[in-house]
Amino acid sequence: MEAFSIIGVYKWRCDDHDVREVASRAFSQPSERDVLYVREMLGGLVAVELLVNATSSDVDVGDISQTPPSKRDGYEQVAYDETYWDEAGTNKLAHAPIHDKLSKDELYRVIFFMHEWSSSSPLFCGDGICLETPKPTSLPLRLQGKLQYDLP
Repeated sequence: MEAFSIIGVYKWRCDDHDVREVASRAFSQPSERDVLYVREMLGGLVAVELLVNATSSDVDVGDISQTPPSKRDGYEQVAYDETYWDEAGTNKLAHAPIHDKLSKDELYRVIFFMHEWSSSSPLFCGDGICLETPKPTSLPLRLQGKLQYDLP
């Protein structure tokens, strides 16, 4: 099995209440311009779900980006706020890497957020591995109410 594969890309839905809540956490007294900025920022937000082989301890989720490693300048969007789930993707296991706690060939899932998602771009690992991405879909029912976006 490959080190990991993409299970899905999910459009993160934010209503006006969510946008205003994030704006109030980001700015002490958010102006309408601040709210518009947050709305735009959240408009390109997705959750990405990967299936990972536990023996792939060299997979660094923080190095995953839509920017190829040779073109990175330190300002690109990378995986954010990853959580670790069981193989079925129904039970959250941890908010920190778990590959060293699992037996050889055990599978688990990682779900992380990415801002400024481009549906036409693949995902790249820091070592240059490139994965084509599916078009974003709705968040699966099994994750609704279990997955939370926290402001960076």
